[in-house]
Amino acid sequence: MLFAANPGSMNAQRSKKVLFSSKSVTNSCARHTSPTAGLETNQARFWMGQGVDGKEVLNLRYEGTKVCLHGSDAHQAERLGVPDQDRFCWLKGDLTFETLRMACLSPETRAHIGPSDPMEGMRAGRIASVEVPNQDWFPQQGLRLNPGLVAIIGPRGSGKTALADVIAAGAGSTEPFANPQSFLARARRLLTGSVSRVTWTHGAGTSSDLANPDPSDPLNPNSVRYLSQQFVEQLCAADGVSDSLLAEIERVVFDSLDLGQRQGATDFQELLDIRLQASRDRQSDELSAIADLSERITTERILERTLGQKESERAGDTKTPQPSFRTDQGADERRHKGECRPIGRSNGGASGARDGA
Repeated sequence: MLFAANPGSMNAQRSKKVLFSSKSVTNSCARHTSPTAGLETNQARFWMGQGVDGKEVLNLRYEGTKVCLHGSDAHQAERLGVPDQDRFCWLKGDLTFETLRMACLSPETRAHIGPSDPMEGMRAGRIASVEVPNQDWFPQQGLRLNPGLVAIIGPRGSGKTALADVIAAGAGSTEPFANPQSFLARARRLLTGSVSRVTWTHGAGTSSDLANPDPSDPLNPNSVRYLSQQFVEQLCAADGVSDSLLAEIERVVFDSLDLGQRQGATDFQELLDIRLQASRDRQSDELSAIADLSERITTERILERTLGQKESERAGDTKTPQPSFRTDQGADERRHKGECRPIGRSNGGASGARDGA
């Protein structure tokens, strides 16, 4: 087992990777922390760069992260497979040395110490194996698939697309038959009697005739969605987000929701309308309130502009009107001085004015 010596020890600083037995690994871990239930977890986090020292420090001092392994260290038969405090060591992969090597390269994702399998919650609803019985062009023992990400690797023309089509058809997808460029569509006349059978991790099984598939049932949606290479290329061919790509994204989002979260909708757009209805109603109310407020503000501004004129008109209405007469200014002055000026004709008539006392 590959493991690093204790942090801070001189041996660790001189050595790169040290080979320990299961007991040595356990004891090496035990010297760092107190013997608690989370001891192995703390050690594993440290050597993955998630503790006091980050990955940069581990890369400088120990040339990278290390995998932390735990064994039962059984000295008696009844202790076999019974580690202390249920510290089971889980490695992702088959029981081969290659699995151990991959765990050393990627301890964060391929090694775990704990009472239960970290992949247990991810195994339900996964494809466990696929087979095409009684056909010499497919392995007779079938193909087993792990519950994680599966990559089909091979040169051009080796059958990568054919295998993907067979798996998709056996899982219940109808896309391989609808795509004229698929392996199943082009080789249909040669696939008479071929049946793809898929076994799921939860024990169920599905199958499909590769030459005469059953028509899809709209009331029974497919359990898988197959995105072929041609389909992906078609979606990504257009610049930006095309309508078909957007529709596919919306379909994936809608299909991922539980029935209770769909609120009775049959597609993404209908669900979107249902969820946005309350927001749209609130938006309509807010717009109506804004329009009413705007109208009131406009009215107030008009009244403010005409306020001065109204005040002037009101002030003019409250004053008492005074009569105006046109008088002779000179006569007014003479009356003030007590003088009197004869009026009438100036031809020596009898008309005259007499000074008043």
